[in-house]
Amino acid sequence: ELIDWIRDERIGGVVFVSGDRHLSELMRWEPDWGYPFYEFTASPVANRFFATGLELPNPIRVWGYGASANYGLLEVDTTVPEGRITFVVKDVEGREIHRHSTSMDALEFDGFVDDKAIPARPGGTP
Repeated sequence: ELIDWIRDERIGGVVFVSGDRHLSELMRWEPDWGYPFYEFTASPVANRFFATGLELPNPIRVWGYGASANYGLLEVDTTVPEGRITFVVKDVEGREIHRHSTSMDALEFDGFVDDKAIPARPGGTP
């Protein structure tokens, strides 16, 4: 229902943030309407990590990490015209493990759909 509401209301800039999965992961789902949706999962900094969780198939996984304790940061830069959001994963010593950036302009409906009705979300999509 949440995805349907975002689509129907043409709400841009949505990024999902989650945790408590005992691994870190960046997922990107590209519906055939709108813009790509990212989900950034970061965990755990103070618990067991679950590297084998990355062996589970996930067709929308961009990147994953589960080899050691880690934490995630979201950096938002509004000083550049297009805006930029960056997902960062660091180990407990503060060393960067992974970084992925996208422009905030890329997370808008403008340029992705026309004024026609947006099609219903296909069954079975996340």
